[in-house]
Amino acid sequence: MNLNEWDEFSKKIQEIGTSHNNNIQINYKGFILEEMLSFHSVMGTLLQSYKEYGTDDEFKEIFQPNLRRILENFFIINWILQGNSEDEKEKRFDRKVNDFKNNHYKILENLAGIENNSSISASEKQSAIDAKCDELELDNIPSGETWSGLQGSQNIASIARSIQSGIWPNTTQNKEKYAEMYVLYQIGSLFSHGNMSRIVSQKAFNTDEPKYTPLKYEEVANFVASFYLSVYQEIS
Repeated sequence: MNLNEWDEFSKKIQEIGTSHNNNIQINYKGFILEEMLSFHSVMGTLLQSYKEYGTDDEFKEIFQPNLRRILENFFIINWILQGNSEDEKEKRFDRKVNDFKNNHYKILENLAGIENNSSISASEKQSAIDAKCDELELDNIPSGETWSGLQGSQNIASIARSIQSGIWPNTTQNKEKYAEMYVLYQIGSLFSHGNMSRIVSQKAFNTDEPKYTPLKYEEVANFVASFYLSVYQEIS
């Protein structure tokens, strides 16, 4: 394996972990540092797992779904860092937090059996959610807050298009690589949602599943690691 950038990132990971754990920041910088640690853990496990699988066909069932997980926050962090000021970056991170709030509220609605029920008032919805949270000993929405219909982060397709078209600074030389990462993200999504089953592909194409691209585990490891090394220098 040619993993030069990954190896350089791995040499930094203890320093990154110490920096994060000694001064946990509940802001966009803390989120990015935590994601660096997560990326190293997930990608490191995948690279180690590859040695244990005999063929790409076996490994892809592990690699491709996790690829989506790795690349989603990679693109989100790109988007956050393109904010024109510290305040703008933090506002973009707040929109990432809103993604969690919106989804958590939907989960609570489902648990309370009131999702998309327009016949009850907001206060009745909240009462039903409160009762279910008490019953199941779940973390409830903080009092006085609304966790529904909040503005979330920009979607990944829009972020990827912005990078590819050269709208953002310092990305011109990497436009093709970012475009490739987005295609790999899309393929990872197919696997994550169970849409790359051999039976599904045979039904669609009357052949085995389409071979979109060879596995790019080395390229993903190196490209994302190189990006995070650059980001760490910027935010540390």
